[in-house]
Amino acid sequence: MSQSNGLQCRVCKENGSSCLFAQHTRIRDCENYDDLCYSWFYRSGSDVGVLRNCLSVKSPEYNLIKKLIGNTERTCRKRLLGLDCFTMCSTDLCN
Repeated sequence: MSQSNGLQCRVCKENGSSCLFAQHTRIRDCENYDDLCYSWFYRSGSDVGVLRNCLSVKSPEYNLIKKLIGNTERTCRKRLLGLDCFTMCSTDLCN
Protein backbone atom coordinates (compact mmCIF):
# COMPACT_ATOMS: atom_id res chain seq x y z
CA MET A 1 0.00 0.00 0.00
CA SER A 2 1.44 3.37 -0.99
CA GLN A 3 1.20 6.52 1.05
CA SER A 4 0.95 10.02 -0.38
CA ASN A 5 1.94 13.21 1.37
CA GLY A 6 0.13 15.31 -1.20
CA LEU A 7 -3.36 16.67 -1.51
CA GLN A 8 -6.46 14.83 -2.53
CA CYS A 9 -7.99 16.49 -5.59
CA ARG A 10 -11.08 15.92 -7.68
CA VAL A 11 -10.22 14.56 -11.12
CA CYS A 12 -12.33 14.70 -14.25
CA LYS A 13 -11.97 15.64 -17.91
CA GLU A 14 -15.13 15.96 -19.95
CA ASN A 15 -16.51 17.79 -22.90
CA GLY A 16 -19.74 19.21 -21.60
CA SER A 17 -20.52 20.30 -18.08
CA SER A 18 -20.75 16.99 -16.16
CA CYS A 19 -17.45 17.61 -14.32
CA LEU A 20 -18.96 20.70 -12.72
CA PHE A 21 -20.67 18.47 -10.17
CA ALA A 22 -18.69 16.54 -7.55
CA GLN A 23 -20.66 13.33 -8.05
CA HIS A 24 -19.20 13.04 -11.58
CA THR A 25 -15.58 13.23 -10.41
CA ARG A 26 -13.19 10.79 -8.80
CA ILE A 27 -10.63 11.51 -6.08
CA ARG A 28 -6.90 11.31 -6.72
CA ASP A 29 -3.96 11.53 -4.33
CA CYS A 30 -1.50 13.98 -5.85
CA GLU A 31 2.00 12.61 -6.32
CA ASN A 32 4.08 15.51 -5.03
CA TYR A 33 3.99 17.36 -1.73
CA ASP A 34 3.88 20.74 -3.49
CA ASP A 35 1.13 19.89 -6.02
CA LEU A 36 -2.04 21.97 -6.07
CA CYS A 37 -5.60 21.11 -6.99
CA TYR A 38 -6.94 22.94 -10.00
CA SER A 39 -9.97 23.19 -12.20
CA TRP A 40 -10.44 24.80 -15.59
CA PHE A 41 -13.87 25.57 -16.98
CA TYR A 42 -13.83 26.69 -20.58
CA ARG A 43 -16.37 27.79 -23.11
CA SER A 44 -15.61 28.35 -26.76
CA GLY A 45 -18.68 29.25 -28.79
CA SER A 46 -21.22 26.58 -27.89
CA ASP A 47 -18.58 24.07 -26.71
CA VAL A 48 -18.15 23.69 -22.95
CA GLY A 49 -15.62 21.62 -21.02
CA VAL A 50 -14.19 21.11 -17.57
CA LEU A 51 -10.84 19.75 -16.44
CA ARG A 52 -10.01 18.97 -12.78
CA ASN A 53 -6.73 17.45 -11.61
CA CYS A 54 -3.53 17.82 -9.61
CA LEU A 55 -1.02 20.35 -10.90
CA SER A 56 2.68 20.53 -10.14
CA VAL A 57 4.00 24.00 -9.31
CA LYS A 58 7.06 23.03 -11.37
CA SER A 59 5.07 22.42 -14.56
CA PRO A 60 4.85 24.73 -17.58
CA GLU A 61 1.04 24.62 -17.25
CA TYR A 62 1.26 26.07 -13.73
CA ASN A 63 3.40 28.96 -14.96
CA LEU A 64 1.00 29.67 -17.82
CA ILE A 65 -2.05 29.70 -15.55
CA LYS A 66 -0.30 31.90 -12.97
CA LYS A 67 0.46 34.42 -15.72
CA LEU A 68 -3.25 34.50 -16.51
CA ILE A 69 -4.65 34.66 -12.98
CA GLY A 70 -1.88 36.44 -11.06
CA ASN A 71 -1.89 36.01 -7.29
CA THR A 72 -5.55 35.06 -6.93
CA GLU A 73 -6.81 31.52 -6.38
CA ARG A 74 -9.60 31.82 -8.91
CA THR A 75 -10.58 34.05 -11.78
CA CYS A 76 -12.26 34.09 -15.16
CA ARG A 77 -10.90 35.57 -18.38
CA LYS A 78 -13.00 36.49 -21.37
CA ARG A 79 -11.71 35.83 -24.85
CA LEU A 80 -13.19 36.16 -28.31
CA LEU A 81 -16.29 33.92 -28.33
CA GLY A 82 -15.19 32.23 -25.12
CA LEU A 83 -14.45 32.20 -21.43
CA ASP A 84 -11.82 30.48 -19.27
CA CYS A 85 -12.27 30.12 -15.50
CA PHE A 86 -9.43 28.77 -13.37
CA THR A 87 -9.18 27.69 -9.74
CA MET A 88 -5.95 26.66 -8.01
CA CYS A 89 -6.05 25.76 -4.33
CA SER A 90 -4.08 23.93 -1.67
CA THR A 91 -6.60 22.12 0.53
CA ASP A 92 -8.06 18.65 0.02
CA LEU A 93 -10.90 18.46 -2.52
CA CYS A 94 -10.99 22.24 -3.00
CA ASN A 95 -11.35 22.00 -6.77
